[in-house]
Amino acid sequence: MLGLPQCPWGDVARRFHHQTLRDNVCLVGAPLIQQINARVAAAGREVFHCGPGPVPAPLAIKVNTCVLETDVHFPTDLNLLFDAGRKCLDLIEKYRDQYGCELPGWRKLDDWRVRFKAAERVASKAAFGGGKDKETRVRAVVGDYVAVGRELECKVTASLLSLCDQPVDAADWDCLAYFEQMLDKHLDLVDRRLLQGQSIPSAEKGFSLFEPHTEWITEGKLHPPVELGHRLLVATDQHGLIQDYDELIGEVDLNQSVPVASRLLGRYGVLSFNLHQIGRRLLEQKRAAVSVAA
Repeated sequence: MLGLPQCPWGDVARRFHHQTLRDNVCLVGAPLIQQINARVAAAGREVFHCGPGPVPAPLAIKVNTCVLETDVHFPTDLNLLFDAGRKCLDLIEKYRDQYGCELPGWRKLDDWRVRFKAAERVASKAAFGGGKDKETRVRAVVGDYVAVGRELECKVTASLLSLCDQPVDAADWDCLAYFEQMLDKHLDLVDRRLLQGQSIPSAEKGFSLFEPHTEWITEGKLHPPVELGHRLLVATDQHGLIQDYDELIGEVDLNQSVPVASRLLGRYGVLSFNLHQIGRRLLEQKRAAVSVAA
């Protein structure tokens, strides 16, 4: 990866600083890793070939999907709202104390943290607990939580506008703007769902502020019933070599037979692949689609 030839045995290898290695490894992206995997898989076919003739046996591909979990906590409307407010307060404190930005009105910033966290704890305890007159108590404490959040949102918006006239990097401004937008969004979601009793469409929901690609996946498992992440497709051959893989963000595995077959056919050619397997898979997909439509 550093562009150096392989050192002969016995020669002293060149040494690099740790930061140099980090900078070069960061340049390795998903397309390059896929190219490396394709070369390793192609070389593996030759290694496992032990039958008669120079041509390896046709590939027998098995495609499975699993859930690649993201490092997120279990999402609720209440704790996602708290995440947005907490990050806004952290960023404002950072820009004020470390960057020297002029952000007046935050003398009691620590007190805002305590108030916002206390309101979130009381609202979560009432919403996920039991007891008499639960609905009335939930509306009262969630209303207080939303009121504190609205006050906080007004102050964050004013600070965000004041940063427009100060020498702040665009990335830092965009970061605070993102969490201010998430604060406004989840205030609206909490208000609509818990106070107004509305049903939130799936398209408006989010399951993580820090990993926004996270999906809520239920595949009928007994444990765990819900997985947070996204699907990972893995295509293996009869020798256990990973011939193809892909991250299915926002997609389902039902429609992946043709893309997988296209990539493998372009890599190995028609004679190296059992096309009847893909044909059978496509027939199963059509039958499933017809049954769902019926």
